[in-house]
Amino acid sequence: MLDWLITGFAFLACIGLAVFANHKSGQAWDDPRPRIIPWRFVMIAAAFGAILAIVHAMNLAGLETGPDKALLGRF
Repeated sequence: MLDWLITGFAFLACIGLAVFANHKSGQAWDDPRPRIIPWRFVMIAAAFGAILAIVHAMNLAGLETGPDKALLGRF
């Protein structure tokens, strides 16, 4: 049960971080202050983390994922 809670929390945290980074990257650029955090990269990384959390939840549910279980087989 703890695995499901951790996976759900990680998914929600990644989605929240992606939404926040999307908001920050869309703001107007203030030239005197440089951007220290690359918000677009943070948004992409958070979305990738959310996808990994979904795949992990699928594995917890019993659906095996991976290259051996692919539709076209292993290349």
